[in-house]
Amino acid sequence: MYAIALDDYGAGYMGLGALLKLRPDLLKLDRVITEGVDQDRVHRVAVKNMVDLGRDLDILVIAEGVETLEEFWALRACGVRYMQGYLLGKPRLAPVKGAVAIPPSALWPMPAKTPKASER
Repeated sequence: MYAIALDDYGAGYMGLGALLKLRPDLLKLDRVITEGVDQDRVHRVAVKNMVDLGRDLDILVIAEGVETLEEFWALRACGVRYMQGYLLGKPRLAPVKGAVAIPPSALWPMPAKTPKASER
């Protein structure tokens, strides 16, 4: 059994044509789409559409480049369930001994209102 992942979706040649031809199981949204999603309506609409497309086509959507809590909560509000980025952990060559994963209960359920930096 195998799975196809389409990485860096939204950057360069990784666009709708690649999605239509490859029919991936995983779709990783590039930083060009996710960066600043909390501040830009166009980015949020694009993310929501990719999430809807993924749901309709049984494609798992992953957001890359999540660096702030504001981006995290905006992506959650758009329906993104899976993310990676410096906010969640820096890339490493090997697992860190004694590393503690963020428990899902710390991130879910999403608060009714995204807390502002000044409120934290």
